[in-house]
Amino acid sequence: MPASSTCLPPSTTLPACAFTIIRDMTPPRQPAEAPSLALTVEQAAASLGLSQSHFREHVLPHVRSIKVGRVRIVAVIELERWLYLHGRFADEE
Repeated sequence: MPASSTCLPPSTTLPACAFTIIRDMTPPRQPAEAPSLALTVEQAAASLGLSQSHFREHVLPHVRSIKVGRVRIVAVIELERWLYLHGRFADEE
């Protein structure tokens, strides 16, 4: 299918190099951001508003985690489970 432009007469076609220029000018599409299924210890601590040392001492022993190489990750669902199990209403404390 010959490329034609509305600003050019119908019999005029664009050279092939014009498509390369147009394609190169198009900004790349950003991939949709996927939700995080797991967080590093640093991210997990921050997500709970805790220091890393407090998280390691009081939370990490109670959640399942995975060591990937030298990095330990914690599933978000594990953090949610920990919050649910350890949460109390203010009048219960």
